Amino acid sequence: KITSGKEWMPKAKKEIDVIRFNYYFHGSLVNTKFRGANKDFKFYKDARLIPYNVDRIIGESSCVIVEGEVDCASYIEAGVYSTISVPNGFTLPRKDGTSTIVLDFLDDFYAVFEKMDKIYIAVDNDPAGDEGKKELIRRLGAEKCFTIDFIDCKDANEFLLKYGKEKLKETLSNAKPIPLSNVYTINDTWDGLREFWLNGAKKGYTVGLKKMDEFCSFALSQYTLLLSPPNSGKSDKVDDIFCRLNLRYGLKAAFCSIENDTVLHHDKWFR
Repeated sequence: KITSGKEWMPKAKKEIDVIRFNYYFHGSLVNTKFRGANKDFKFYKDARLIPYNVDRIIGESSCVIVEGEVDCASYIEAGVYSTISVPNGFTLPRKDGTSTIVLDFLDDFYAVFEKMDKIYIAVDNDPAGDEGKKELIRRLGAEKCFTIDFIDCKDANEFLLKYGKEKLKETLSNAKPIPLSNVYTINDTWDGLREFWLNGAKKGYTVGLKKMDEFCSFALSQYTLLLSPPNSGKSDKVDDIFCRLNLRYGLKAAFCSIENDTVLHHDKWFR
C-alpha cells in the first residue's frame, strides 16, 4: 500500500515527485507521510499520528519497532510482517535539555503491546536512536523488550542492502534482552561474594564512638531499624547518629519526627 505521485513539498517549495507512505488503522486511511528528495517530508495537516503498519501487529504475540517507514518495509521484505515504525523519527534533545522524543501516540495502543510476549527495538544505530530506545523501553516495559544490533549499519534498510534478507531476519534471533534493574545472577555477584567470604563486609560510615564503631557502621541505600524499650532514648540516639554523620562526612538527612516540635527538635541537635 505504498504509493507515489506528485505533491507540493515545504523544503523544495514546489510540486515534486514523492513516495506516499499511507497510514491505515482498522483498514481506514488516517494519515499519509509524503517523502521527496533530500529528506523533504510532510504529513497531512492535523491528521492523527499512529504507528506505521499498526494493523499488522494487532493480535500478534511479538513485533518489531523501527524508526522509519523504509526500515519497516525492509523487515517486511525479509518476511517479518509484524513490524511497525514510529511516525516521526527521533532527534537528539534540545540544547536546554528538553526531550524531543515524543511517543504519546503509543498510549492509544497500550492494550496491543500489553498482550505481547516480545517487543524488538530496532531503531537507528545513532545517539538519537539510543534516546528513543530508552523511552520505548520505559513505556513498554523492559521485561518484554529486546534490542537489535545492526553492527556496522545505521538502520534496518542499510543492513538489508549490505547483508541481505536472511541476515536481517536473523537479527531477531540474535536480539538481546534488557537487563532488569536490581535483578542479578550468581555470576553478577561472584566477585563480591568471594571478597566477602575472604575479608568480610567492608566498613561503612562510623560515628566516632569507639565502642559503637567496633560493631556498627552505616552504608547508603540501606534500611536500618533501631529497636529498644520505650523511653530508652531511641529518638535521641538517632539524632546523635545523624548529627555525627553530618559533621564527619557531610551526609544529609530528612527527619519525620511525630513526637517532637520542630523548633525543639532543632534545639536538641545544636545542644
